[in-house]
Amino acid sequence: MFAFYGDARSINADEVWSLRTVALSPGAMIQALQRDVHPPLYFLLLWAWVRMFGFTEIAARTLSGIFFAASAASLYAMVRSFWDRRTAVLAAAIYVFSPLALLAAHFARMYALVSLLAVISTWAYLRLWREPSLRLTFILAGATALGTLTHIWFFFLALAEGVCALPQAGRARRAWTALGAGLLPFAVLWSPALIGQLRQSSETLAWLPRPGVAMLGRTLFLYCGALALFLPAVARAYWKRRAAPPREGLVPVRIVVSMLLITIGAPLVLSFWRPVFWSRFTIVALHLFAIVAAHAGARAIRGNQLAALLAMVSLPSFLYVFHADSKCDARPGAGYIARSARAGDWVVYSSLSRAPMDYYLRSQAELKETSFPAEIDRHPGYEGPLESTARLTALRREAEGLVNRIAASPGQRVYFLHGFRPSVDAILLRGLEARFVKIQSACVECEEMGSYYNRISVFDVTESRSLSRSDSAAGPPLAARR
Repeated sequence: MFAFYGDARSINADEVWSLRTVALSPGAMIQALQRDVHPPLYFLLLWAWVRMFGFTEIAARTLSGIFFAASAASLYAMVRSFWDRRTAVLAAAIYVFSPLALLAAHFARMYALVSLLAVISTWAYLRLWREPSLRLTFILAGATALGTLTHIWFFFLALAEGVCALPQAGRARRAWTALGAGLLPFAVLWSPALIGQLRQSSETLAWLPRPGVAMLGRTLFLYCGALALFLPAVARAYWKRRAAPPREGLVPVRIVVSMLLITIGAPLVLSFWRPVFWSRFTIVALHLFAIVAAHAGARAIRGNQLAALLAMVSLPSFLYVFHADSKCDARPGAGYIARSARAGDWVVYSSLSRAPMDYYLRSQAELKETSFPAEIDRHPGYEGPLESTARLTALRREAEGLVNRIAASPGQRVYFLHGFRPSVDAILLRGLEARFVKIQSACVECEEMGSYYNRISVFDVTESRSLSRSDSAAGPPLAARR
């Protein structure tokens, strides 16, 4: 249920990019990936998957749901082999009920796959500590190769594994050999593309801010979820039992703690030079957090009881978050515009709302569509340095030019989608409200942000600015013509 419930919800902007990319031929798809920031493995798998099961929302997301379920099962098996069953149950529960893992499970992107490969990599790496063997060396090398070809953040996990092997002297040779062999496929197959991606990273990664307290807090929430409610009780029980001798199992938990700190800390430090840290990317270390939290929780209170409490608390929030579409999601919003808009009407998008709406509208020939600022069509969600006077002046000029183009067009209405940056929206809204009449009865407003918008303002563009003009004069709506 946690893997697949709610998969029929509207598609979002990142998923649209995935589906449009895998709709291409293999050669064109690789070229598109080379121009962006993503390695190719997940998209190759999704390319084959959608050709077997279709391009629907459910079909695209089911692949991630399978990876999510496999990650939870693999994490349980790994922890059970190193520690005890109580810790394994709790680690799997923490992972399954983590908002970050649930997001990955219902997201047609590479995050659930990279998490599965991270679990396998960590299992093989920790097994090498106990029983060095050629088989485990090959498994670690294979997981590293596949992981780095799935997401660039897998390199930080490989770095953590390499650093933590340093004190092991002779045992470290197998781990370093495996990691080195695992990096070779990426170096041979994708390093030329990576060089080109790095050259254009100032544009493709322009949307990434420098990490701050808010982002770290969001990351902690995505890791913990409902577990945060029980942290005080766990800490209190753990403190009371501090005198009890720790049960380390076959692998000391301090190794996992070190790997977690390095995997998260390295990109965090790097981001003060070039931002690369984003809460969603930290899923490569989510299984490490689950192990550490489960080790502490299982020693403090009964792990099965805490796992049951997590399930009870997580289920209502899960059902709420993954409920049916609201009227500001892409599919209902596109349906509303298709029913009410006429040929030649304007649709002005902000933030990231254009891609998911376009995916359902598919009516560019009949509607005049644009984004404000237009720059976000090149790198969505990024409007440049808004604090500068020159940038604000340029936005005002762009807004004035767009309003003049709308006023000169034969369309009857303009539909403006309010995004998650009200200060940017306000620059254009002032011009629209000054030149046109808002049709209050046609506006749409939602309590929550849907597909990156929470309001649609509708303006009459006719020269007379009359709200009583007959709708029939503009012809039938798009849905009727279809």
